[in-house]
Amino acid sequence: MGAAIPILKLQSFRTMPGSPLKRSPNELPEAILNGLRELRIQRFSVIWTNAALTTAFLLLCSINAIAQTSPPIPFDPLKFLPKSSVAEPDQGERKRIEIRNSDVLEQETDTIFGEVKRKLKGNVRLMHDGALMTCDSAILYPDGNYLEAFSRVRISKDDSVEIKSKELKYYGDTKFAILEKNVVLKDKASTLEAPRMEYDVNTDIGTFSQGGKMTTDSTVITSSFGTYYQKEKVAVFQQNVVLTHPDYTMYADSMRYDTRKKVAYFISPTIIISEKDTIFTSSGYFDTKTNRANFGQRPLIKKGEHNTLQSDQLDYDKAKGQGTAEGKVISRDTKEKVTLLANQMYYVDSINYIRATQDPLMIQEEEKDTLYLSADTLISYTEYVTDTLSGERDSIKIFYGYRDVKTLRTDMSGICDSIYFSGQDSIFRLFYEPKLWMDSTQLSADTILMYLRDKKVYLVELIQNALVINENEPGVYNQMRGRKITAYLDSNKLRQVFIDGNAESIYFMQDDSSAYVGANRSESATILVDFNSDNKVDRIHLDRKPEAIFSPIQEIDWNSFKLDGFSWDWQENPNDKWRVIRDTTQYENWLLEHPPSTDEEDSPEYPPSGEQENAPEVLPELDAIIERKTGPENDAPVIPELLQESTPISKPKKGSRSFDPR
Repeated sequence: MGAAIPILKLQSFRTMPGSPLKRSPNELPEAILNGLRELRIQRFSVIWTNAALTTAFLLLCSINAIAQTSPPIPFDPLKFLPKSSVAEPDQGERKRIEIRNSDVLEQETDTIFGEVKRKLKGNVRLMHDGALMTCDSAILYPDGNYLEAFSRVRISKDDSVEIKSKELKYYGDTKFAILEKNVVLKDKASTLEAPRMEYDVNTDIGTFSQGGKMTTDSTVITSSFGTYYQKEKVAVFQQNVVLTHPDYTMYADSMRYDTRKKVAYFISPTIIISEKDTIFTSSGYFDTKTNRANFGQRPLIKKGEHNTLQSDQLDYDKAKGQGTAEGKVISRDTKEKVTLLANQMYYVDSINYIRATQDPLMIQEEEKDTLYLSADTLISYTEYVTDTLSGERDSIKIFYGYRDVKTLRTDMSGICDSIYFSGQDSIFRLFYEPKLWMDSTQLSADTILMYLRDKKVYLVELIQNALVINENEPGVYNQMRGRKITAYLDSNKLRQVFIDGNAESIYFMQDDSSAYVGANRSESATILVDFNSDNKVDRIHLDRKPEAIFSPIQEIDWNSFKLDGFSWDWQENPNDKWRVIRDTTQYENWLLEHPPSTDEEDSPEYPPSGEQENAPEVLPELDAIIERKTGPENDAPVIPELLQESTPISKPKKGSRSFDPR
């Protein structure tokens, strides 16, 4: 069958005298070459057949292995990098794997294929095109330019990257490495660990498909599949992605991470959970070094159990606890049942500060009632105060809006330039030409105070140049004027009006057939007016030197029979929610997500036609916007205490358009 093929064994091939390998690593003894030629001639046909069968078998096994290790979802991570990152195979001169050191080398030739292999043991060092490979033992196939390495495997390249594992398969012609068992890839930016990794030494791109973990400073990312572009310092993770940071945790299906900048890029639906909030987003980025982020595609922030914020785009500084939301912004407090709509909103977490601009609208739901309030700017925040006696810290809700304020709730509407509310006394303060309407009654003054009890308005104070006009029918107006007027309400219905200081009134009288017979014009220090259930003047009480003049209806000049400052401004009354809402498209979109309850009446069409009654409410029941402090010391005074002077509130200076509590 031919001469036997000798096996060369060396204990130290570097020092053994006359070693044939000392001349060249690729040279072989003449006896081995002769034996190989004879074997090939005698068994040419058998070798060809066996080689074909073996090749086919290996091909089928490779296809099956690739199918089992492929990601379950189609994904091309290369699309996130420039084309220059993907290198083409080297078509130039073949560069062979070189042996630089080994304590022991054994060389043998396969009796079937005639393939030469060299077994290296102890302090093995090999070099291939700038990549240094070390291990405890290895098998080198010089004809195929292929290497298998075992135990304490290490690949290093230009001190830029180092890869360690227990096993390695390296294809020199393609510079492709397959590393298995405790694989660790480490560079200056990060450390990547995986049970198995494929690494392209030419392009410095590594992939894993059996799970992996990347660590950069205090950030740890794990996933089922991933690709690391070492030159660009960018990793793409797929399936079951979890980013863990001491301050938060991210969950996603896919994520891109820049290890140099420490920035995570969101390329799939992602959840970010921290102690104070939870963020849902599908695009954008998060800088883990500065804790600054930008979220797109309608991100949603959930703060605690009751507060949410959603917008088209959100810039967020987690370190400072503040951000800016833009585009169809919706801020929601489910506990207080308050919704704030706007197109831009700035917020600060520490004091629950919100500044809404670009057509903001506040919707406050109450039981069988809804408040709508709009302005150029709406602001709310929390003030913290400490009780001087108990030392306990309490929170106070503050709210104000300015420029062109409009408000509407059941049986009450109003306008002003500025509005301010404090939860400490539960009073709404309206400044600069404020006006209120309740059914057919109009109230106006320099300043108007609206007192809340159980989150409902029960008392209204008109301070300086106070005027109340009650329309009996078109053109016929009962009128009341004084330095200060206090109006008492019951279920949003006007029940009593008390005029204190320079009180004047005009009251039209009717006979049993409801025909007008004349009018009383009276003056007194104080006047008390009662209203009936139809919101009409029922009775007038004069006190402290009253004077009254009765004028028959025939003698009344309708144009001049009016008190000073009379102005019936019903055309300014926002008695329909569509006159309060500025951005109707945004409101309608929000309404589609929050439809009215089935027992409510249908909403009127937009825009409203002509003069309408108050629009039916669309939103379900809700609580007040701000939770007031309870206790008798916070309640507004009632008769007779009302006769006492309240704390004076200065009128805005001439030329000033707004009261600004900042």
